[in-house]
Amino acid sequence: MQDIELFALGRNETEAKEMTRIIAFFLENTIPLRTMTLDSIEIKDWAFYIASSSEVGKLSQIPKKKLYLFDMHPNKEFFNRLKAIPQNKFVYVFNSHFAYINLLMEECRRRGVFHNFFPIAFMEQPFRDVKVLLSRAEYIIGVDRILGTQALFSERFRGLLRDDVKIIAGRRAASAVSAGNLLVGIARYYEKEMKNELKRIKDASKCGLNVELRSKSLFDRIYKIALKLANAKYLIRTSAGNNSYGDELFLYDDETKLTGDAKRDCRTIAARILDFSLLRQRLQVLTAGV
Repeated sequence: MQDIELFALGRNETEAKEMTRIIAFFLENTIPLRTMTLDSIEIKDWAFYIASSSEVGKLSQIPKKKLYLFDMHPNKEFFNRLKAIPQNKFVYVFNSHFAYINLLMEECRRRGVFHNFFPIAFMEQPFRDVKVLLSRAEYIIGVDRILGTQALFSERFRGLLRDDVKIIAGRRAASAVSAGNLLVGIARYYEKEMKNELKRIKDASKCGLNVELRSKSLFDRIYKIALKLANAKYLIRTSAGNNSYGDELFLYDDETKLTGDAKRDCRTIAARILDFSLLRQRLQVLTAGV
């Protein structure tokens, strides 16, 4: 019986670690979890790969059945803080690339946040332009990891900031729908592995052979995963006005399609949990006294 590994992908190690924070939130240490940068992807037989959906264009070498894309969004508090900015103020959106800046500005508008936005893509714009924009900015918004010492408050940029600058950093979360897809994929994988193990034990028993239950520690780990998956029913449930679970999962409460998808994911996950429980009981009976 083969265990799997999870690889959290990012443009750099910092981005990959952001993904591990989210994955670890609902799986903890039940499955081996490592990081991998987009320029050093190595395809492994027994692995799932998790990346931000904004990076899909760079992931063509990964088989679709191994790839899980997280739909990443700043949490609800971020948008509430942006709404409090006076309408006559200019708001500067700071990130390494224009692609994410454009996504963030579009999501702000979808969430009812309408400001005069100015992009600052520090890896794509000339430094002289970045310098001018930062020196003007009273309000700077973006992702928390970018607005810290990794970029905005690095030696390169911090001296350019106004004394009265106001920083609004968003902690990104994965949509519960996309997180649910990973949970279902894990459940299906281990369900298949456990059924194969059950068949092996049955076949051996019919021939009168002594059977050793492979990887007891692995079965114990699967049981812990099952508990996590069972808990996912509560992670993904939502009601109007309450669209987040902590800071790690995000669910739109104003889009019925996504809400419906999440509920269907819950039912699928619950079915997998039942399969896990029944298979575990049957394996224990078949291997009793062996």
